[in-house]
Amino acid sequence: AVGVISRPDLLRIGTPKPRAPPRKSGVFELPGQRADEVMHRGVASVTRDTSVAVAAKRMVHDRMHRLFVSNERGALIEVFGTREVMMAIWEARVATPIGEIMSRKPFTIPYDATALTAIERLEQAHAHGIVVLDPEGWPIGVFTQREALLARAAPPEATVEETMSHGMLCLHETTPLYRAAAQAAQTRARRVLVIKDRTVVGVVTGLDFARLAHGA
Repeated sequence: AVGVISRPDLLRIGTPKPRAPPRKSGVFELPGQRADEVMHRGVASVTRDTSVAVAAKRMVHDRMHRLFVSNERGALIEVFGTREVMMAIWEARVATPIGEIMSRKPFTIPYDATALTAIERLEQAHAHGIVVLDPEGWPIGVFTQREALLARAAPPEATVEETMSHGMLCLHETTPLYRAAAQAAQTRARRVLVIKDRTVVGVVTGLDFARLAHGA
């Protein structure tokens, strides 16, 4: 293994820049470049005997959502990601309320905005995801880098509601962290929306779980 290509890399090379000429079809296109022309060189890896705390600390420090696991010969054999961190928090029964570790109020976008607007907002905010709100301000889905890539062939007028993911997890701010971690891991939700008085007040991401796991 000589490098890694992530979703942000694909969006970076495929998202049309401001003032780009209008496209006849599709939100954006991926160029025909070779993988080694856009990849990050080097592979972040740990060994199988690395502790969860040490792995989580590296994930937070380097802002990575996953690390590769190598064997004694240096071959990459597995992946350790935020889902594994969540399961470790569940097993440790960490009871800290999610409201105490949540990140600031997440970026939001109205349901009738275009997918192209959502992609541009992801890029401008350097965010991994945006919460989609209905007219009353209630979350109805999420638009992440994954949805942005899946929407690349959608017509330019496609709305966020037509391209968003309906898979989301909304929990009250007093929910113990281990319960939130278990639900997020089992449902494969990439973030937990923190609710208070029917309002989204924060978000707990995979890196937030990792931050707690290494005691930062």
